[in-house]
Amino acid sequence: MGVNLTEKGQALLLLAENFLSGLKELQDTAISSAAPIGETMHLSVPRGFTETYLPELLKTIYEDYPEMEISITPCCYTEILKAVTNSSTDYGLTYKIYINDVDIIKDIPDDITFTPLYRTKFFCMIPYSFPISRYKSISLKTILDYPIIMYEPANYLMTKILEFAGKPSRLINVPSLEILNELLSENLGLTFGMYNFNNESFAVRYQNNIHQVSFKENITAEFGYIIKNGYEISAASQLQINYLKQFFSK
Repeated sequence: MGVNLTEKGQALLLLAENFLSGLKELQDTAISSAAPIGETMHLSVPRGFTETYLPELLKTIYEDYPEMEISITPCCYTEILKAVTNSSTDYGLTYKIYINDVDIIKDIPDDITFTPLYRTKFFCMIPYSFPISRYKSISLKTILDYPIIMYEPANYLMTKILEFAGKPSRLINVPSLEILNELLSENLGLTFGMYNFNNESFAVRYQNNIHQVSFKENITAEFGYIIKNGYEISAASQLQINYLKQFFSK
């Protein structure tokens, strides 16, 4: 505030803007030229990813390559980890979960490198009819006394979080986010919500009668890709990773 650029400063700013614009064009060209036109792009993704970020990711790819065929294989996290460990796939997508900055899953072997794409924070999504919806924050142990609606594709991760506090009184497993939202709106239980720091939004949109409450514990996650050390991935897989980096950096 209150500072103006000199003539030389304005000239330097123009140069910087032109440089950044040229760099962006160069990066976009590099991604386009690396595309395996005529080949089918095979994407193995976590099952929960198909209902959250996958539609927008596919839209981004099809904008560049409308004729490309894309094959999607939904997998559970343990299948992805096993496939990368056995070198039966080039790379995989998974989460690392932290409670109070401590990795609570620790399922990625030392010979596999994890590269984060985005960071999230967990909240508790509670119908307004529940008394605890008025709290500023609650502990994990508190929610164990309430019905917890569990999105089945994320069971592997969510169960690890719950185990940190104990055993829930009741779990309601649902196969889709649509059903999860419906049960929430009917005040049948509470659930977890993931806030993405990259795009500053929740991965799932919830009904208006749902209140987000912070956990007393600092529950966070990193979503990223894993590659076996020393393994040379294909050009098609590198293209996919480039798109993922581009998509989540927006």
